[in-house]
Amino acid sequence: GHYAGGTDLTISGSNFGTSDYDAAAFVGGDVCASTTWVSDSSIICETPPAPGWGAGDVLDCEFGVCGMDFAVVVEVGGQVADENAAFIYSCGCVDGSGVCLDATYIGGVFDDWVCDDVDECVGGTGGSMVANCDSDATCSNTWGSFTCECDFGFDDDSASTDGTSCVDWDECVDSLYPNTCHGHATCTNTAGSFTCSPCDEGYSGDGVNCVVDDQCLLPTYRLQGYSTPDATFSSLFGGDAAYAVSAISFGVRPSPGGWVPADADVDPWLAMDTGRVQRIHGVGTQGRGDGSSPAQWVSSYTVSVSNDGSSWTPVDNGGVVFGGNGEAGDQVVWNHFNVVVTARFVRIEPVDFEDHICMRAGVYIERGGPGECGANAACLDTSPALTCACDAGYTGDGLVCVPS
Repeated sequence: GHYAGGTDLTISGSNFGTSDYDAAAFVGGDVCASTTWVSDSSIICETPPAPGWGAGDVLDCEFGVCGMDFAVVVEVGGQVADENAAFIYSCGCVDGSGVCLDATYIGGVFDDWVCDDVDECVGGTGGSMVANCDSDATCSNTWGSFTCECDFGFDDDSASTDGTSCVDWDECVDSLYPNTCHGHATCTNTAGSFTCSPCDEGYSGDGVNCVVDDQCLLPTYRLQGYSTPDATFSSLFGGDAAYAVSAISFGVRPSPGGWVPADADVDPWLAMDTGRVQRIHGVGTQGRGDGSSPAQWVSSYTVSVSNDGSSWTPVDNGGVVFGGNGEAGDQVVWNHFNVVVTARFVRIEPVDFEDHICMRAGVYIERGGPGECGANAACLDTSPALTCACDAGYTGDGLVCVPS
């Protein structure tokens, strides 16, 4: 039985009494936790803990043999019965290295129990030892112990590194475990994984691969070569012209170019003048960095539009914070408005940023042919060429349209 006691031991013999005479039973000199009279030839002892645990051969566990014999004695009415009966305790052995082990009965000449490994991953013998791995971790049994490793899609939390407390990766925002969704699809985090939505309106594909349906909506880098007054800003870092709008054109990092507002600017913004009122589908941003300064970018922002450059209206009914650049700040990240706007000016207001606000920006406008379509005209995707056509009621070449 288990060294901790609690085993129901049936003792068979004779003259235990024709009725209950308060028989008492002892194991190794210690009284049973309880003694139940059954008949003149049978009583039940609930075994006490192993007397003087380890009082048997102290090398039993060292050599992996856990048999410890203790005499069983019954006393009835002052009479003691001892027929050289013995009870053998098993033990959750500790071998020479201090590893906790189960005991397995093998019998034999010495009626021995032999130490064996506990498989904590399945609870050990009778649920005696259970691994404390997280429910989102995999348990691996080892000799005398076990290991836990968080499943794919999960990682140890900040307080543990052993698979006992696992948290879900958010592939939609965590750059260490990036998702594979296309820039024109929406990533949704799930437990241990993620899903990609169908491609945005105007694009076709499975959410991982998206292609534009209408070439007329391909992005145009409107700020390349721009300078004041085509774009304005709330402030400049140190008043240095190197951080003026003339440096905002898109490029590939490392490059020092980009708009950088002053440190004291509590409401920084960059406004772009597209030249005329026209249909605008979205904006794009890019970070910057060079060999002498850390990489910098804007990670989120809001957008407003205007026809006159003074009265501004938030896009998409307000309250939308667009995701900007991440660690790959050299990539142009485009955001499409849910509702296409008609405006001349576009203003970006940074919300979050890396190291310092620094941004290059552009707009996403309709265009066709060698240049942008004129007023009262629309772009037609006549792949591989793009053309402009005047709206109904107007005539012209699509660049200049007059009433019919």
